[in-house]
Amino acid sequence: MADEILRADARLRRTTIIVLACAAILLAASLVAFHRWFAAASATDAIPMLILRVRTLTGITLTAVAVCLAALAWHAARSARRTRTTGRWPPLGARVVRDTPILVGGDAARRARLLDVTAILLALLAAGVAALGMQLLALLG
Repeated sequence: MADEILRADARLRRTTIIVLACAAILLAASLVAFHRWFAAASATDAIPMLILRVRTLTGITLTAVAVCLAALAWHAARSARRTRTTGRWPPLGARVVRDTPILVGGDAARRARLLDVTAILLALLAAGVAALGMQLLALLG
């Protein structure tokens, strides 16, 4: 480990907290809306129609999750490439949300390999989730 520290970017930290808080609020509102919709739909719709609607929503949700996982995989692969290119972690020009020790040489190379493995696992997971979502949507057609 190196003694040098990359100091946290207060603006990035604040932006990250705001985005995560908004996402949590949106998630809670979505869960409440789904719960209310499901209660109303199960009281009025026939079971086959309800199953069709839930499958559609699940397929769309899984496809959205797959897109998010693919974006994370891309980011991990890009970070690994930048780490290998610059020979340091975090790469030159990176901003961090917390104080981060700077790794160079072999330590940075190990971090790049870890990011590569993470990117591969995330991409595989994204492909699996997308396939499941598409399969659910195909059952509807």
